[in-house]
Amino acid sequence: ESKNAFQSIKCKTLLIHGEKDKMCESPQIDKLKQTIDQLIVYKIPNGDHNCHQKYADIFKEVVEDFLMDCYKEEEVIDEIELNKIY
Repeated sequence: ESKNAFQSIKCKTLLIHGEKDKMCESPQIDKLKQTIDQLIVYKIPNGDHNCHQKYADIFKEVVEDFLMDCYKEEEVIDEIELNKIY
């Protein structure tokens, strides 16, 4: 059932994974990569399950970059749509 839920994700998706995470290990990440078409995985070396706390600066930078990329893509789409209208 959860696999079907993951397959329904159609937007670009960011997953930040600590390489030493024992709660969500690499084989699970690999399955998600196969299931979610636009999954972007950023691995934090030496990070564990709470890597967003220990590596807060890296986490913040990765999230900001991801969101800015999504925003830029949206601007391009909006511009294309405007050109179609006029």
